[in-house]
Amino acid sequence: IDYEQAIMLQPDHFEAKLGLAILLNKMKHYTEAMDRINQLLQQYPEKAEAYATRAGFEKEREYWELALYDFTIATQLDPNNKDYHINRLELLYRLNQQSEIPAEEKALRSLGIPKPAIDQIKEQAKHRRS
Repeated sequence: IDYEQAIMLQPDHFEAKLGLAILLNKMKHYTEAMDRINQLLQQYPEKAEAYATRAGFEKEREYWELALYDFTIATQLDPNNKDYHINRLELLYRLNQQSEIPAEEKALRSLGIPKPAIDQIKEQAKHRRS
């Protein structure tokens, strides 16, 4: 799909704009990708997927605090999305934000993630932090 053509035909096409930002990021056009996702968030501040995408970009660049902020918003907008919660928990461990970890673990358990899987996230984050 030619994202730019889709956007020209439908300027408010959320998926096309998101796809273009992701494509630009994969092509290592980081500044333009981030500009596009920021514009998308200005236009669609209620879209958890856009916050999670930006958080993913930030996480790739090791901007941990920014990624945590965006995954936090994504989980608030879409509280049943397990992937957003898993990413948020990983970042909480990585940043050693102990006060918020129990609530996030509880949220994951309530979404059906078993304790051993949560423990595995913790162990992986410990090894990445070292």
